Amino acid sequence: MPGRLLAAFNGGFKYEHGAFGAMADGYTSAPPRNGLGTLAIYQDGHIRMGVWGDDITASPDMVAFRQNGPLVIQNGLLDKAVNDPTQWGYTVSGGTVTWRSGLAISQDGKTLYFFAGQYSDITSLSRAMQAVNPQTAMQLDINNFWVHFTAFKNDNGTFAAEALFPKEMASNLERFLNPYPRDFFYVTTP
Repeated sequence: MPGRLLAAFNGGFKYEHGAFGAMADGYTSAPPRNGLGTLAIYQDGHIRMGVWGDDITASPDMVAFRQNGPLVIQNGLLDKAVNDPTQWGYTVSGGTVTWRSGLAISQDGKTLYFFAGQYSDITSLSRAMQAVNPQTAMQLDINNFWVHFTAFKNDNGTFAAEALFPKEMASNLERFLNPYPRDFFYVTTP
C-alpha cells in the first residue's frame, strides 16, 4: 500500500535556538538562511542535503526543507566547523556530551542514514558519520528527551511503535502518532 508509514525521527533545534529555516508542504514556518546545512525533500521523493544558497536553493518542486546549523560533512569531507563546539548546541546543564542525532546521505544519494547515540559530542558523532563515507551529513537535535527514532508496524489496523533503542527511548514512544510540539521527519513507502 503506497504511503504506508514506516518510521519517524526527531527534527532539529527549535527556531529560538538559532533561527533555522523550515518549510513543509509549501508553508514556510521560518525563512531559510544562507550558509546553513539544509535537508530538502522534493516532489518525486528524492532528498538532497547541502548548504542553502550554494548547493540548495528554493525551487518549485521542493516540498520541504529543514536547516540546523553548519554541515558536519560536505562533499565527503569533515567541515572545519566541527572544531568549534559552540556551533553544535549544549545540554540543559551546559555541557556538550549528551544524546545527539544526525543524518547523512550516501555518495550516490540513494541511502539516508540516521545516527543517534548517547554520551556524544560533535567529534564522536562526526566520526560515526565518517564511518559510512557519506557525501553530506548534518546534526539534528540533541539531549535524551528530543533524540528519538521510532519504527512502526501495522498490528491489525493499529500502529505499533518500536524504538530504535528500546530501553533508552522508552518514554513517550508514540509521540509521532499524536500532536507533537516539535518538528520531526517521517518515512513512508513510495
